Amino acid sequence: MKATTILTLIFATFVLMVGGCEHIPSARQDTLLNRNFGRAFETAKHNQILNPNADKNLQPVEGLDGQLVEQNMETYRKGKEKQRDNVLTLGTSLR
Repeated sequence: MKATTILTLIFATFVLMVGGCEHIPSARQDTLLNRNFGRAFETAKHNQILNPNADKNLQPVEGLDGQLVEQNMETYRKGKEKQRDNVLTLGTSLR
């Protein structure tokens, strides 16, 4: 009888603690991911509704300067290489 009373009190305390954490603002924080969840799907759906025959248009996309894009990609790749060089690596040993 005493063991069941203790278990009931422990369970009730646990339920109250978990329920008490519901109102903490950080637990339900509105993050960038939450605000944008599903946006890519919705954008694709609306674009297909606006132009359902877009897949039949095989013309190249115009408006981007090829040389400028190439320069930007090279700058991006060089930045990635520099970033990799600056990474601190910590070794661990499990023996």
